[in-house]
Amino acid sequence: MKKRLFLILTILLLIPTLVLASINVDFQRLGEKPPRLVDEADLLDDSREEMILDRLNRVSEELNFDIVIYTNNSLGYKTATEFADDYFDYNSFGMGPNRDGVLLIISMDERDYAISTSGYGITAFTDYGIKKLEDELVDYLAAGDYFSAFDYFIDTSEFYVSEAKAGRVIDRGSRKIGLDEYGIMALVSLVGAAAISFGYVKILESTHISKKRKYNANTYKNGVVNIIPTRDMFLNRNITRVRRPRESSNSGGGSTTHTSSSGRTHGGSSGKF
Repeated sequence: MKKRLFLILTILLLIPTLVLASINVDFQRLGEKPPRLVDEADLLDDSREEMILDRLNRVSEELNFDIVIYTNNSLGYKTATEFADDYFDYNSFGMGPNRDGVLLIISMDERDYAISTSGYGITAFTDYGIKKLEDELVDYLAAGDYFSAFDYFIDTSEFYVSEAKAGRVIDRGSRKIGLDEYGIMALVSLVGAAAISFGYVKILESTHISKKRKYNANTYKNGVVNIIPTRDMFLNRNITRVRRPRESSNSGGGSTTHTSSSGRTHGGSSGKF
């Protein structure tokens, strides 16, 4: 009886391990940490695949933030989001103690894509930022221009993470201002300030009448007092303005998160192309 009970307990203890092993078999086969680009769907030729992988490695190391791309032909029984989260987690992606990173997955059978964020990636890639990224990314994918899609994903990821680390998270109400825009804004400000100053001087000149000597004696009349009606003229006023606090532009922003099968927290999005 004791032996049978021990055998039953042993089997019950092994069941979770066997189930977990069957779930993760697809992800463990690539090793502890595969390359940051794995193109199983063969969307890129060898030279372009090498170019994208070099960029992924360089930018990831510079930012201390994993940027990963994976393509395949089938998601199996998983959704695109589930597959992306599990691929990231079970292949040990993510840099630093919080496993900071972002993953783009492309699956060709159903033309699915998913973006999974982890650690600092959840901060840098807000729901708003991901939506802006997807707008152009999906256009490239739909056109079959996968090299441009991946190149754009790397560029945008680098920009989002760099801006977030500088305290400028790309979120609702924020926008990218280029150097050309700063130059135009500065020029407009200078012209506007000059115009306002010139106008103010002209107003002061027109309202301040100085006494002038009369050189023509015919303008004077002897023995006659010419009383001219006078009035007070309002020349200047002082106004004190108090700045009213502006409402936060990030109201309703941030990132929506969920929990993956490994128990880790992820943000991200998915869709079709």
